[in-house]
Amino acid sequence: MKLTRPAGGLMLLTALLGGCAANNQYNYAETDIELPITGYGKLGLAVIDARPYVASGVKNADFVGLQRGRYAYPFDVTTSTGAPLAQDIQSALSNALSSKGFEVIGFELLSVSDELLAHAISASGARRSLVLTIREWKTDALVNFGLHYDMELKVYDESGRLLAEKSTAGHEKLGWARRESRNSDAATASLGYRLGLLISSPDIEASLD
Repeated sequence: MKLTRPAGGLMLLTALLGGCAANNQYNYAETDIELPITGYGKLGLAVIDARPYVASGVKNADFVGLQRGRYAYPFDVTTSTGAPLAQDIQSALSNALSSKGFEVIGFELLSVSDELLAHAISASGARRSLVLTIREWKTDALVNFGLHYDMELKVYDESGRLLAEKSTAGHEKLGWARRESRNSDAATASLGYRLGLLISSPDIEASLD
């Protein structure tokens, strides 16, 4: 049977992608985050990976998405550092906030509970603390390059009292799926943009003052 041009083009593209679909890695640790704010003093920072498939152990903590090869077979995409995604995002956020004048004190939380949070904030000596919860972050590349995301940012004072919160969630088409490095650039650019929007939202920004 003679293939139509669109179908033939799709098969050719997926065949080409099939050879480079395995072992893709994205560099989230060096995400560029634009922050139109300045600050001072100690700022606590924690990033929690609450993605259900990571919490259940179905996927490892360094999982960041899928690269589909021939016949759309999915291969896992992971962080280029080999570290958990939450750790890479915390590193990128820490660098961005430090460049704006904050003395960032990182701490680890597996979940947000009043007791754990109060203890972590007290131990850090931070005047304010940011807690970012990642409920979803997953890219999917075949012909199109898509992103599913769901994140929540909260700000607490030195006693663990919630001062402000902001969420963002949705699905975005990042363009056409390309080679590994181009996909990584698109994914990290989207992360940087979305984190910048969260932190620069009026309620979050005011609570950091």
